Amino acid sequence: MQKILRIDPKDNLIVALRDLAQGDIIENDGQRIQLVTDVPAKHKFTREPVPVGGIVTLYGVPVGKAVAPLQSGERITVDNVVHYAAEVDLSDAVPYMWKAPDVSRWANRTFDGVIRPDGRVGTANYWLIIPLVFCENRNALKLRDALERTLGYAGDHLADFARSLVGGTGCAPAPRPFPHIDGIRAITHNGGCGGTAQDAWTLCRMLAAYADHPNVAGLTVFSLGCEKAQIGLFQEALRERNLGFDKPCILLRQQDWSSEVKMMEEAVRKTLAHFKNADLVERRPVPLSKLKLGVKCGGRLFRHFGQSCHRGSFGSRGDARRRVRSGGIPRAVRRGSQHDFPLHP
Repeated sequence: MQKILRIDPKDNLIVALRDLAQGDIIENDGQRIQLVTDVPAKHKFTREPVPVGGIVTLYGVPVGKAVAPLQSGERITVDNVVHYAAEVDLSDAVPYMWKAPDVSRWANRTFDGVIRPDGRVGTANYWLIIPLVFCENRNALKLRDALERTLGYAGDHLADFARSLVGGTGCAPAPRPFPHIDGIRAITHNGGCGGTAQDAWTLCRMLAAYADHPNVAGLTVFSLGCEKAQIGLFQEALRERNLGFDKPCILLRQQDWSSEVKMMEEAVRKTLAHFKNADLVERRPVPLSKLKLGVKCGGRLFRHFGQSCHRGSFGSRGDARRRVRSGGIPRAVRRGSQHDFPLHP
């Protein structure tokens, strides 16, 4: 088994691939190095003496500076080396010029989109539920859960399975009375209560961005009443983001109600009333130029509205690879059909 690795010919550091002991003789490029310290696997040791202030290199570039004299064959540690990186010289760098790719092959391709009154196009039609403070998370989730199975958006496989084991029969999913509403999404978070005014403003702006998303038909908002992220602040954030924001927005402040039960019943009543109009939306063919893809960390695609955010919402690497192989266009869009996990524009 190979004991060491010198990554670049210019390196004066060598990587130990297995535990090495003080006194071991290491041969590298015709040079014999006697270790003066133990070197555990994956740690590095010097190939030559390094004075105080001397540079140690790995991958062919400076990675540290000696703060104590280093002997040949000595393990480097946080006690004898500090981080160092050479200054970057861009004086001879060539300016980057972006060249637009040829997309003519997709000029006449379309996908079935949801066209909003302001002309923006969504890939889905969701109702959004958001709390302005973390202590309303429970109510947001309760409303989502109450509506999802009642309206045929979710089942309870484990409950049906348990029922079958005791001789019962599973419950068939309810038919969907609003076929053009793709689902109900609840966003939960840990903020809104205290913190600074800037914290509350940042939270409200983030929630306003979700509300203004073209995949959202309307929203139900829960407030406690004493939080820092007040309803008025959220409304201000909505106006800042989109002065013409006109989606139905149900606002419920719990401290205005004599009981939580009555508030939740009103939340269900008002939300269902707005579902009738939200269900009038129909998908229509729109040019691929209207499709927006959100990317994160080098190609991982956002799917904020593919799952409820508190459950995890980012697409997998496999999703990204499949979409890159297809030119970045989801299969369902290429086929012009409805798909379950729309992309975040």
